[in-house]
Amino acid sequence: MHRLAVLLLLTCSVFAAEVPVSDVVLGDPHAYSGPPAIATDGDGFLVVWSDGRSVDSILFAARVTRTGQVLDPTGIPLHRAGVGRPQVIWNGERYLVFWSEGYPGRIMVAEVNRDGSVRAPRTLIDNAVFDAYRGTPVATNGSRILMVYGDRTGTNGWPSRIRGSVLNPDATPVAESVVDEADSEDIYHLMDPGPTIVVHASEFLVSWNVAAEEGGERRAVRFSPNGSRIDAAPRRIGSGATAIAGNGDGYVVLSAYTSWGVSSDLQTITDPVAFPLAVGSYPVLIERNGRASLLGQDLSEGTGTAIPTILEFDDQGHAGATQPVPPSAGGIAGLSNGRDLLFVTSISDDIFETPPRLFAVVTNATTLQAQTPTVALTSSAPRQEAPSIATNGTDTLTVWREPDGIFAGRVRGNGTRIDGRGVRLSDGIRDGYPRVAFDGERYVVAFTHWNGPQDTEVVVRFLSPQSGLLPDEIHVQGTNVGLEVALAKGGDSALLVWPDGQKLYAARLRAMQLIDTPLQVTIDGFAAISPAAAWNGNEFLITWREVVFDFDSEFYPRIRGARLSANLTPVDTQSRVLLEETGELSFHLEPSLVWDGARWVLAATVARFGGETPEVRVVRIDGNLAPIGTTAIGKGSAPQLAVADKRVWLAWKEDTAERSLRLGALDANGQQVIPAPTPSGYQWPDQFGMTSKGTQVILAYPRIAGVESGTVPRVFLTTAGQAAGPGRRRSVR
Repeated sequence: MHRLAVLLLLTCSVFAAEVPVSDVVLGDPHAYSGPPAIATDGDGFLVVWSDGRSVDSILFAARVTRTGQVLDPTGIPLHRAGVGRPQVIWNGERYLVFWSEGYPGRIMVAEVNRDGSVRAPRTLIDNAVFDAYRGTPVATNGSRILMVYGDRTGTNGWPSRIRGSVLNPDATPVAESVVDEADSEDIYHLMDPGPTIVVHASEFLVSWNVAAEEGGERRAVRFSPNGSRIDAAPRRIGSGATAIAGNGDGYVVLSAYTSWGVSSDLQTITDPVAFPLAVGSYPVLIERNGRASLLGQDLSEGTGTAIPTILEFDDQGHAGATQPVPPSAGGIAGLSNGRDLLFVTSISDDIFETPPRLFAVVTNATTLQAQTPTVALTSSAPRQEAPSIATNGTDTLTVWREPDGIFAGRVRGNGTRIDGRGVRLSDGIRDGYPRVAFDGERYVVAFTHWNGPQDTEVVVRFLSPQSGLLPDEIHVQGTNVGLEVALAKGGDSALLVWPDGQKLYAARLRAMQLIDTPLQVTIDGFAAISPAAAWNGNEFLITWREVVFDFDSEFYPRIRGARLSANLTPVDTQSRVLLEETGELSFHLEPSLVWDGARWVLAATVARFGGETPEVRVVRIDGNLAPIGTTAIGKGSAPQLAVADKRVWLAWKEDTAERSLRLGALDANGQQVIPAPTPSGYQWPDQFGMTSKGTQVILAYPRIAGVESGTVPRVFLTTAGQAAGPGRRRSVR
């Protein structure tokens, strides 16, 4: 009986503190902001919206004073997840924010105090359709809250019933009833828009659209001030509508181009009449001074241009007087506190390049004259992602991508930032993931840049460790260069590898010059993306993901590799399969590659269709590209490898509830895993970078920074050093 000796590593890790790679500079969040909702405490306002400035959509709130001061300029984060349009009310003590998320859907609520502090969100109702995108399904009269929603018992998850839930001021359910029920599953109730609640003289009016043979119809039901139902059956109050609001003693109802009046007892309905404003699909219909007002653009004959205008309605619900409003108040939400009117509007200099940004302005509720300047409702530092890091043995350079370009920042060995906000290397909104290497004298940075259809290029920039950005640039033209490139220092040059048209090309860089005609690496017909490259002292190994096409889908069933000599002479006549899953519908992601002094080490993610959790695999490969062992490390993604102190280090995103970044040194058969000194949480983007410096490894990773940064991913550095000695030998029979 033989014995197998395994050398165990005894580890003692020492971690440095986190260091941000750039200064925080607040500005445009560079994210689409969803339709906002507004509430008032009788003096100031709370605005709530969702935007995608971070990894996931985040529900934000901001307090705005009646003098136009935004008290929370980077927003108050309430919840992280894809959510429907929020609703917000004032309950007499604090703001209550309602929203829905997920499928089959749950309705949640969070409480925001006057000082901006937040109580943890809680779930009110599960398995519900809460369509707040165009309607207003939550309202309060001061003593009761009424919320309407649909169930999911109809066809394809559409609601066959509309339900009303009466809540106490603290959002505790008191009673519930069915407001309306479909005649058949072919009738969908929560149509465009969803149910809307209007509070008029302390009564609640719930109205909604219902499909009908000849167009749609608008139905309504009244609830008493204590939340009990007044009307035994729904009343028809007109044809399909887009908005409704209180207006004097009754209501005004809007369709796309017409308006009509409805009496408070729902008995009298006037004939519809066209109004002269253009409001689109999302009319801003508000109450001020007891009357309904419609905000839109005046397109009447003779104006020449579309002028932001407010239109008032008479007692018949027909268009009355119009009045221009400040141009910046062409808002998508508005609310009056009785004296003042807060408008929130969406403005973009170029909607095709920059998502619209939310701005706020306060006017006098009666005269509509602006009382404050128009101010940005929210700001944040720019989102940073996909960092890559290199070192000259003393300091580091980190490069990363932002929504409007590629940036770089040097950090001294003592953690001092040199480049402040960061050095801009490109201003492209479609740039790929940057990579950086140190060629012995300077840092080499490569990334892809999109100029237009069939007009893409690889860009190479250079930075001096001492003086920063150098003027030299290299541009390699291509047609479809994708997002990912690879860089590897080898001998007296640096190897650049890039995909173009799903073929891989390589060339060397020396003294800030491209010294080779690009060489096609993938010569055996396999489509390739995601290159990685490394040097073993004599030759380069290039690896990539093989692409297989199946109709309109792409699969990545294998990781392949091929070697090049120091002067780029092909060593292999055909590529070799280095990692493959057989018998299962699988694909591979994110290869990383190093030479440990005796063999190649490859790490990649293996994932399978059908929802199974991705798994990190490590493959050891001999000098002739023969795999000699594969180890399953654990569930996760985005592995990175580095060699420090003659050990191979592996970092990866662990697929747990905490989504921790994990780090460990590999032994001959697997990995000794230790937690990385970085915050856990699912807010981590996958891409991160790693390099080695002497006996240490340095991680560059984006994580969600604090509210002072705008709650966006910012790139940080952390150094990990590990003293290790031989453990006792263990015999395995």
